[in-house]
Amino acid sequence: MTLRAPGTPKPTRSYRACRRRAGRPSTGWWYWLKSSSNYTTAGQVQWGSGSVGDIPLVGDLDGDGKSEVIVWRWITSDWFWITSSSGYTRQGAVRWGGAGDVPLLGDFDGDGVDDIAVWRPSNGTWYWLLSSTGWTAGVAKTWGGLGDIPLVR
Repeated sequence: MTLRAPGTPKPTRSYRACRRRAGRPSTGWWYWLKSSSNYTTAGQVQWGSGSVGDIPLVGDLDGDGKSEVIVWRWITSDWFWITSSSGYTRQGAVRWGGAGDVPLLGDFDGDGVDDIAVWRPSNGTWYWLLSSTGWTAGVAKTWGGLGDIPLVR
């Protein structure tokens, strides 16, 4: 079972079978079991802070087919991550979204790497940054409305 913060999407095939993860927002600790060891080997890393309201997410931001440890700090709209391919030592960050947005990850441009997205319930608009541009080019598309639940596969 993969634990996700409310509003985060169901894991995609790129990381469903790679690892089982649990994020503990109150302390910022992440825990996982490795599928390569038949879920008998565990790992952990501290990343993020529950005291500032970080929302834990998982997605493949470096294209290695494994989950990154990701948090979205809704107070500042900052996304922070550490990559699995670096042994959780290489960091990345980008500012995207705003108060009231729902953070999401998904491969919107089909390049095999998750894109950073938010859905804004107040106007039913999706906003995403394309990984293929290094998360520098954004796209917006109105789809949905107040009361809808955004899902990404």
